[in-house]
Amino acid sequence: MDQFGVENLEKISNDAVQIATGGILCPVRTSKLLSNLDIALERAQESRNALIILNIKHFRGPFSGYADVQNAHLFTNTEQKLFTKVVAHAERFGEHADLLIVPALDIFHGVARTAADRQVNEIILGRLATISAEKQIRGLRRVWTLIPHRRLGAVKVMVVDEGAVICEEELSADLSKRNRRGTSS
Repeated sequence: MDQFGVENLEKISNDAVQIATGGILCPVRTSKLLSNLDIALERAQESRNALIILNIKHFRGPFSGYADVQNAHLFTNTEQKLFTKVVAHAERFGEHADLLIVPALDIFHGVARTAADRQVNEIILGRLATISAEKQIRGLRRVWTLIPHRRLGAVKVMVVDEGAVICEEELSADLSKRNRRGTSS
C-alpha cells in the first residue's frame, strides 16, 4: 500500500491546501465502487481540469462530533487501501488526483460543502444501491441551498453507473433555474 501524508485542517481553504479551485469533484466510498472515478478521470483528461477525489468520513450516533477528530480516526487502513487504489487508477489514466477526507454528519452536506469550498464545476457521483439517482441529486440539492457561500455559477452534478451517466442536473445559486436530464431505474 502507498504511504500518504495526512494533515488535519479545520477548513479546506485556498490558503490551507494546495488544491486548485474549479475542476471536478469525485466522491468515493469504497475501493469496490469506483465507476464514477473512470468518468471523472476521462472528463478531467478531456477538460484538463483538476480532479479532487473526496472520501466523506461519516460520523453517526450521539457522540458523533468531529471537531477534535484525530488523523488516526480519519485515515484508517480502509482509507489507505481506497486511496492506494484511486492513485493507481489515476496513474493508469496519466492523471493526477488530489485526495481529501472530510468528516461529516451528513454525506450530502460534506460533498456540497467541499464543492462550494473548492468552487468545483462538476460533481460526479457513483450510483448508490440504497437510493435512486434522483434521490441522490435531490439530497445534494437540499443541502446546496443551505451552503451560505456557494458560488454563483452553476455546478453540474452527474450520477453514473457502470460507465454511463444516468442522471444529471445543474445546481446554481438560483435553484428555480434547474436543468435536469436523465432517468434512473
